[in-house]
Amino acid sequence: MANEYPVRVSVRKNERGLATAVMAGFELARGDICVVMDADLSHPVEKVPEMVKPILKSDCDATVGTRYIEGGAAIIGL
Repeated sequence: MANEYPVRVSVRKNERGLATAVMAGFELARGDICVVMDADLSHPVEKVPEMVKPILKSDCDATVGTRYIEGGAAIIGL
């Protein structure tokens, strides 16, 4: 996969927790924009372009998705 995509893998043996894993990933990242997404398909991947667009247009520095706003939802039972 690394031949086709710029994938990097980090194995953490002593550290625990999502927040520290995300921060470690940011430190390893080489791109200009980072996206944090769970691997259990609870985040709709089709929303990524919509979330990145305002950053690319320099309208903001970051975007955040939430299921806790009107119209938001969680996908359960996949």
